[in-house]
Order: sequence, then C-alpha cells, then structure tokens
Amino acid sequence: MQAPPRSVYANILNQAQALDQANQYQSGPGMRNLELAAQAIRAAGEIVLVAVGASFSACLPFVYRLASAGRRVRLEDAAEFIYFTHPAYASQAVYLLISRSGETIEIVKALEILKSLGRQVVGITNEAGSTLARLSDISLIIGGPSDYLISIQTYLTSLLALHHLAEFVSGNSQDAAFSKHLPGLISLVQATLDSYQKASLDWIGNFSPYQAIYLLGRGCSLASAYQGSLLFHEMARFPGLAFSAGAFRHGPWEAVDERTLAFVFAPADQTYDLNIALATDLCALGSRVILITGQLPQSKREELQQIGRIEIWDVPTSPPEFAPFLEILPVEFFIYEFACWQGLTPGVFRACTPITLTETGSLATRR
Repeated sequence: MQAPPRSVYANILNQAQALDQANQYQSGPGMRNLELAAQAIRAAGEIVLVAVGASFSACLPFVYRLASAGRRVRLEDAAEFIYFTHPAYASQAVYLLISRSGETIEIVKALEILKSLGRQVVGITNEAGSTLARLSDISLIIGGPSDYLISIQTYLTSLLALHHLAEFVSGNSQDAAFSKHLPGLISLVQATLDSYQKASLDWIGNFSPYQAIYLLGRGCSLASAYQGSLLFHEMARFPGLAFSAGAFRHGPWEAVDERTLAFVFAPADQTYDLNIALATDLCALGSRVILITGQLPQSKREELQQIGRIEIWDVPTSPPEFAPFLEILPVEFFIYEFACWQGLTPGVFRACTPITLTETGSLATRR
C-alpha cells in the first residue's frame, strides 16, 4: 500500500526512522539536558510524572524501571493532578511533565501550578518553542518528527527519551556501552514493521462485529495496552479497553464470550507464564485471542494452536524494557485496517483537535 506523505499510515511505516532521528538528537545535542535532568532526579526525594494520553502510556516503562531500582516514583493523570492530587507531594519532589506538543491544556495548567509553588520541573516535549519547553527548569526535547494528528512516531520517540533518561539516572550513561543496543532495536522495529505491513494485507478475515475488544498487559507492557486502547478510540472510533492483565480477572472477564477479542501482551518478564495462562483461560470462555509475544517455545506454540481460538503474533525477543517498542507495532496495523474495514479514514477527527487546548467543547460544538 502506497501511503501519502502526511498520513497516519505513513507515520506507522516511518517509526524506525523516527527512532533513529530521535536517538541521534538525544545522544548528541540533547545529552547535556538528559544529564541535568538525571542529576535532579537522583537528588530528589520523590519523582512525580504528570502526563495524559499517549504520553501517559509512554511513562509506564520508565516508572516501572525506577520503581524496581527502589526509587520513589509516581505517575499522575494530568487532568486529575491539576484539580485533586498536586498538594500531596513535598517540596523536594521533582516533577516530569510530558507532552508531545508542549501545549496540552492540562500540562500547561500543571506547569503553572508547579511554578507558582516553586517546584522543580523537567519538561519533556517534541516542540522546542512550546510553553512547556520554554518555562520548565530543565527542558528535554524528544527530537523526533511530528505526527499527523495521532501520536504514533512521537509515542515511540517519547519511550526512547524516557529510556535514555532512565539510563542516565541509573548511571549507565557513563559507560561506553550507553545506547549500544539501540541500533539493534531500531533494526528490529524496522523488521517488525516490514513483517506486519505484509501480514496485514491478509487480515480481512480477522474482522468481526466484536462486542468488546480488550488489551491486557502487565509491567512495561501495560504501556502497550493503554496506547492500543487510545488508538482504537482515536483511529477506529471503537472502545478498545485496556486493563492490567491481573486486574482483568477481578470482575471484567465476566463479560467475555465469543463476541470478544482480546490482545494479550506476554513479554519475557516475571509474569510471562501468568500472561500465557490468561490467554488460554480467555479462549476457554469463548474469546478470540491474539497473543503478542517474543519467546514462545515450539512445544507451547503447538499446544496453544490446538486450542483453535488463539492467534500468535510473534515479535522479536528483547529485554522487557524494549518490549513496548515492538509489541505495539502489529496492533497499530490492526487498528488501521480495522478502521478501514468499517469505512473510516484514520486520522479524521469528529470531536478531537490535533492538540487539546481547552478543557471544554469539541469540534462538533465549535462548528
């Protein structure tokens, strides 16, 4: 399929190049501010990330990585933070505000609140001239290309910026091997894109009038579940719902039946066996399951394939912190084709604006 130069599909196809561009910036001109931000985080009593939308999803691997190292780190929904939770933190906390545009209304309001309180703010954005970049104490520019409306490339490049920051916080940046895995990761992203672009051309048989679509993950892969859910809403106008794979067993799966489609993310982490078990249990309830994994032994693959309602989507095996870069890619193709199957044009909004600059109204009410 030939994509026009500015389209959602073109953004999907360009993600390896976007990562390469962002990596060159973050490991070059952007490196000094990464070090300054890492120094502020290491000195802080608490780290608070504030984000919304795709940026919120991109924060999750960073949060899990710092938490596993014993650091006090919290992730706040910006829309809740500005009204309800911002008083909860002590003055020695450092705040990371993330917005690809740097103009998202909730992030700008959070920035105003924190600056009025004299708090230290690290702004992470793709736009160097934005409000967030200009007014933050330390500004981290993502350094990748902009997207056409929906956060595709900027989701992956935000993951990368936060990965680099975690490396600096942990001290790995002082090692000559800093980012040594990234060229290989970028190659794996390109290979995965090539594979699923080709595979998606045969997916027309995969589309049914589902009653519910769920995206289920744990740990770093919870980012993929949340981002996939957002894309289902933005791109296909379908309520694909994200849950923690563990929490899903506490009530939600009572709604599962043969009209359900579930994406289960199973990276090579400590909950791998639990995620595989969830996939098989969902099949037993009648759901169709797409299992996205990178380390399935042949014996287990054959066992799962005998179930009949499960489809295995392989992604390259990688460390758990790199899994979100890869496992979201086939989901993006699926959602794009799912939207087209319903006669929609991905990236044409009826309610959203490219940047959310107000907390009230919609495109419909402004016409």
